[in-house]
Amino acid sequence: MLQNNTYYENFELNNTTLPLMVIIWGVCIGLAVAVVFHVFSKHFAAKLVKKLSASQCFSKDSAKTVSELSLKPSFILKNALCDSKTLRKYVSIANEEECALPDNTPAFLKAVRRFFAGEDAPKKYDLQKALLYIPEEQRFTAEVRYEEKKSDPVVAVVAAVVFILLAVGLSFVFPKLLELWDEAITRFKNL
Repeated sequence: MLQNNTYYENFELNNTTLPLMVIIWGVCIGLAVAVVFHVFSKHFAAKLVKKLSASQCFSKDSAKTVSELSLKPSFILKNALCDSKTLRKYVSIANEEECALPDNTPAFLKAVRRFFAGEDAPKKYDLQKALLYIPEEQRFTAEVRYEEKKSDPVVAVVAAVVFILLAVGLSFVFPKLLELWDEAITRFKNL
């Protein structure tokens, strides 16, 4: 691992190696958490699509609430049904106006989002009231895209372990690379 007493002639990392380790571990753990979150959100979306298909919810007239589908309105499912998410391309809400939640985002965060994303925050819906259905023209694509695969949880666990091992490896390799780069730069300067 990086030592606090390591001196690099060409880099400003003297006695500041802890933040470097924090960055390495933060990135790797962040990637591991992102993969696990993606797999779980896809799992919840797949459950919803499967329940809607099994209940023959393919029009506004046959739309059902999450409770009627024997699902819980979890945070992940609520997030997956926001306007900007992929699941919303396939799952429609029959009563959008009456179940849309008010946007309580502070003005500062709205401005930041508009600056970086170029758009306002996506609408969120009250899943207790929302009547969900898959339009007939989206039925086949939704069923294929959200077909549950048994390997998804295994992939999430393997990816998380790989990212953690990558962080451990980088903790040992990165200091040596910095030494090599520092030495190469010093030799190049002395030419």
